[in-house]
Amino acid sequence: MAGQESARKLNHNHLGTEHILLGLFAVEGVAATALHNLGISQDAVREQLLRTAGFGTKPPTGSIPFTVRAKKALEMALKDALTLGHNYIGTEHLLLGLMRESEGAGAQLLRGFAAQHQVRDEVIRILNAPAPAPEPPPVVVGREPEIQRIMQILMRKSRNNALLVGEPGTGRTSIVSGLAQRIAQGGVPAGLAEVRLRAVDATMAVAEDPDRTVLFLDDVRPGDADALRALGRGRPRVIAVTDPGTYDALRDVGAYFQVVPVGEPTHGEAVGILKQLRREYEAHHQVTITDDALDAAVTLSARHITDRVLPGKAVEVLDEAGARVRMTDGTARTVDARHIAELFADRTADRAADGPSVDDRSIWAMS
Repeated sequence: MAGQESARKLNHNHLGTEHILLGLFAVEGVAATALHNLGISQDAVREQLLRTAGFGTKPPTGSIPFTVRAKKALEMALKDALTLGHNYIGTEHLLLGLMRESEGAGAQLLRGFAAQHQVRDEVIRILNAPAPAPEPPPVVVGREPEIQRIMQILMRKSRNNALLVGEPGTGRTSIVSGLAQRIAQGGVPAGLAEVRLRAVDATMAVAEDPDRTVLFLDDVRPGDADALRALGRGRPRVIAVTDPGTYDALRDVGAYFQVVPVGEPTHGEAVGILKQLRREYEAHHQVTITDDALDAAVTLSARHITDRVLPGKAVEVLDEAGARVRMTDGTARTVDARHIAELFADRTADRAADGPSVDDRSIWAMS
């Protein structure tokens, strides 16, 4: 990722919104074009960042972790993509997400060169200009029953709002992204063909065409209960996402919403989801990922990462293995089951202060 390289060159041991901003200059796309059109250069932004943050004292090693604000900006990018009716996340959505995360260093740097509305207006202007439609990246689907159930709920006359309930990491938001892709490709019933998904906050006042808009509320919390009830009683239709703990405090919304449970996928389903994501991670890490690496990521994450769920934890393992292999010398960059197992060997060795370490390479060989 260009943001990782930007952080590494500055000896910064975190990946913040400022590094994502610098990385956008290095990637050909709408964001780089918009910044150029606004007279904002990478050198000027980097110089300003150095004045405020300076160089780090210790070069980072391994994969650089995202800051909380950087993660929030990425979430905002997904919401902007859905708001614009796009079934992909491009550099334009990342730029808009950086601006919406207004307290982040990236937004603060940008405000030194242009106002938020100027950046957004320029991105929208470029998007509306005649141009070939970008090819969307793979979307995590593998959840056909859930998508079919959501479509059936939306087609109802009453109680036509869906509430997805599942633990974070089960791919709740990805199911909605899969539905958005299905709508964009025309793979939905006629009653949903003209619908667009719009991501909103639970407390946002909405005035939309009730027949052609479906609102998407991600990560509903207990404090959103009143707003959720108000939206559920009205129009347009709503798809909301929450976790089981929050749902326990929201059970009375069942008068307006129908629950779609989102559990962990089976082993085979999780491997299938990783296969859909493989090309994206191969391109990012510039590696080749084998089938047995995907199977190992699911098998070993299910066995040893007990505080998280599939497919999220398997995706994290695959990403970490790709980052490690990318750092090695040589041109034969292939991620296989051995590299996945080595990650778990490291984890068990780190936790073995009270006893002998368990080498998961041996576990993998026997499984």
